Amino acid sequence: MQLETVVDCDEGIIGEPVSIAYGDSTSGCGIVPATDTDRFFFSGAASDFVRFNLATTTQAWNPTFELRDDTNSVVANASCTPVNSLSTCSFSLDVQLPKNGDYIVIIADGGANQAGNYQFQLERLWPSTSVTYLDYDVAAIDTISPSTDIDAFHFDATAGTSLRLNVVTTTQAWNPRLELRDPDGAVIIDGIADGAGCNPANSLSTCSFSVDWVPSISGTYYLSIYDGGTNQTGGYQISQFCLYGACDNAPVPDPKGPVVTYIQGEMRTGNNADMKTHNTHTGK
Repeated sequence: MQLETVVDCDEGIIGEPVSIAYGDSTSGCGIVPATDTDRFFFSGAASDFVRFNLATTTQAWNPTFELRDDTNSVVANASCTPVNSLSTCSFSLDVQLPKNGDYIVIIADGGANQAGNYQFQLERLWPSTSVTYLDYDVAAIDTISPSTDIDAFHFDATAGTSLRLNVVTTTQAWNPRLELRDPDGAVIIDGIADGAGCNPANSLSTCSFSVDWVPSISGTYYLSIYDGGTNQTGGYQISQFCLYGACDNAPVPDPKGPVVTYIQGEMRTGNNADMKTHNTHTGK
């Protein structure tokens, strides 16, 4: 089970900006009153490939998100809008940081006229922060919680071997996604587009998927599992098997340095930022 670090906003008690680190999620955060603005800060390095996940827990609320560097320049921004008065919304924003230094995250209401609560998560996808090793033929069982969470694994593989990744959900109506990066940080398996995700048939169903792949280079690979809409928690089991070739995944030296490859998505305002938005209908 991967340990999750939670940062409590403690509105009105803890001074802002609130310190947040890679892998942290928030608790008790809200824009109250409607004219409120929440601020967080973190330290990053040039070329860090960072994902910001935000999910609202208040219906019909449209938050805005802004990332600024230590010179107050806007690096990226994002927002989401619910589809109706019974919906929440969420977004996932990928950013390659332009330089070393401290960064400020600003969250507010889109019209400064409505209060709302939210869950926020900061993750670094590359260089990976994974501390959990995924060995061949050993099942890992874990949970994506909160909905903005990303679970990270790493393992060693030999070029030319034939490998299979199996994932099954243990929560009904949950739609997981899997992303895999090679030792240089390039995305080689990217979610549902590459068969690395599934959607249950109905609200009473679980789902599963299997991906066969062949490493092109030997080294340490990095795997992430997350919710497809950044708006739902869920449990899962993952296993990896070596089907053919040099099936000895003894550790190899870490790569000398990252080469960041962007995840395909919609380009947004700012420097090298991709965003995906999601809406959740909570009524009937």
